[in-house]
Amino acid sequence: MRILAINVRFALVVLAVGVGGGLAVRYLNVPHIESSDLRQIASTAAQIAATMIGFLLAALAILASIANMRLLRNMQRTGNFQVLLGRMIVAAIYFFMAMAFCMTVLVIPDLVPCPIPIGSGLLIASCFALGDATWKFSIVLFSLKPESSQLEQ
Repeated sequence: MRILAINVRFALVVLAVGVGGGLAVRYLNVPHIESSDLRQIASTAAQIAATMIGFLLAALAILASIANMRLLRNMQRTGNFQVLLGRMIVAAIYFFMAMAFCMTVLVIPDLVPCPIPIGSGLLIASCFALGDATWKFSIVLFSLKPESSQLEQ
């Protein structure tokens, strides 16, 4: 239950960062963007978001493949492994929301209110969550050590 609360709190922090980023973009006086340019921006952002979801799923697969190592077993016992998984899943969910929003803008660009601030906020939140998940994932990878110092034949 404690780990769920940690991940929910992190998701809310990411949401706050995204809302702040979206509001900052909103008040930067971005000039009006034509529908065709908006579609190109949305297309590129959707592709980036989908690619990042793929990278996060690949990282989850790497974690699953090394789950029998002593470090990962100890992380599972302390709850750090579940926190790492939760952070990666939160990042993937935010990238999915950004991708879904950008695809909506592609289909109906004129019906979406404030597409630039909302899309920017979602992408900022996604990148923030990705940065945290990447930091925790790199700590795990740099902590992996072989069982012995002998060279294998």
